[in-house]
Amino acid sequence: MSYSKFVIYSIVLLAVGGSIGYTMTPTKTVTVTKTVEKVVVKRDVVTRVIKDPSGTETTVIVDRSTENTNTEAGSRTETSRINKDWAVSGAYLTGLNGKKEIVGSVSRRVIGEVYVGAFGTSEGRAGVGFTFRF
Repeated sequence: MSYSKFVIYSIVLLAVGGSIGYTMTPTKTVTVTKTVEKVVVKRDVVTRVIKDPSGTETTVIVDRSTENTNTEAGSRTETSRINKDWAVSGAYLTGLNGKKEIVGSVSRRVIGEVYVGAFGTSEGRAGVGFTFRF
């Protein structure tokens, strides 16, 4: 096996392993439970005794009691992926003129889905770049 094929196979295996590792990363699960209970109890009982001129007594009971019991319970589950702050990549380039080159880069997340990083090549070139993930 030639050196160039070995490098190509190594990079492909590295990319496949990284992809599998990324998809198999456990997700962060957050369970939020909300319970609200409202109990209103009012006691208002009025007792009246009414005497007629004939001498009979009548008792009138007015009950204005109210009882309200409101219970609200709910829960929801949120699942989100834990975003990584670092990215490492590599590439094997072959030009139309037959020139072969290996490129490697390291990137760091700065804000949201914007990454800034540096790269280097086997030809001795280096640079800075940015990536926007969507």
